[in-house]
Amino acid sequence: MKLPLLNYQQSQVNIYQCPIIEKKSPFKSQKSMFNKELTDLSAENYSLKKNTYTNRKTDGLMFFKSNFKVNCIVAFKKRNCMVIAGMDCEIIIYDYETNKKVASVLGHNKGILCLDLDCTEEFLMSGSLDHSIRISNLSEKNPSSYEIGRHKGAVNCLKVDWVRKKVVSWGKDFSICIWDITTKALEAELFLDQQEYSSLVFFSPTKIFASSVSGNIHSYCLDLETNSIQKSEEIISTKHKKTINCILFFNNTKRIASGSSDKTIRIVNLEDNCEILSLTGHKSPIISMAISNDDIYLISGDQWGKTNIWNLNTIKLIKVIDDHQGFITSIVLDYEKKILIIGGADFCCGVWDFKKLIM
Repeated sequence: MKLPLLNYQQSQVNIYQCPIIEKKSPFKSQKSMFNKELTDLSAENYSLKKNTYTNRKTDGLMFFKSNFKVNCIVAFKKRNCMVIAGMDCEIIIYDYETNKKVASVLGHNKGILCLDLDCTEEFLMSGSLDHSIRISNLSEKNPSSYEIGRHKGAVNCLKVDWVRKKVVSWGKDFSICIWDITTKALEAELFLDQQEYSSLVFFSPTKIFASSVSGNIHSYCLDLETNSIQKSEEIISTKHKKTINCILFFNNTKRIASGSSDKTIRIVNLEDNCEILSLTGHKSPIISMAISNDDIYLISGDQWGKTNIWNLNTIKLIKVIDDHQGFITSIVLDYEKKILIIGGADFCCGVWDFKKLIM
């Protein structure tokens, strides 16, 4: 199998206090669940019944219901398609222009928690509650997949270096692993202290960032040439009072944004480890974030289904999208196409014209 080169320049998915009308949580049980902090996207975190509501009013381009709770989304750059996966075992490729399912991939036997698409859009890596990491060949008419490796717990997140043919993964077993795609060999493994760290780990090409229960972020040096993972002395102080649920890096500056169960988003300058801005507009724990390629617009989704769009130049909240019920589990912004995709635990996924949202 010939693997493509990887382009790391991908658009992912604090500041100004902007009051929002508080909406009562649609699930009473989720408040008590968050007292013990969000630790993973396992089945216990989703209490919605299937087909919660059918007549959805939205001014988005498209809003469709899936057969499962959406955990993760990745968007194609070369065509108007997206890959969605969730608590079902199926990975679905969906054309949001024609509103049709293009293909699907099977292989996992439990819910899928994370995806990573290569720059040629031919190969897809996925991690699951079934403890496995699988690679899928999307160029085939009927896409197939095979297993790369297994954790001793759910695979919460992963990142692929297609150049070196390596996968870095983080599991519910609190281990960070490096896998060789070709040989399927476990090249390195590092266990983190379960008492010190929460379940969130974020990968960059040369570093691994792990959030602690105290609200700080610890960094590890990652070298895929020598298959080494080493803890550094760098500690990013975010001033969060509760667990960090999502992290993203700015594209053009050395800054990092973190969203927490304390309902705040904080931006820290990595050069001097100083907090620059703090957003306090959400009324429930922040679950997911995305940022535009030019670092102007930051999008954040929370536990109660609200998605906020912030302009970081004017330091203002410019739009609140309130078309989901429950966790906003995944946000993808294709800034070139001006498309915003929002997935939630309510079995729904919305596609929005981002240009109209920021007008």
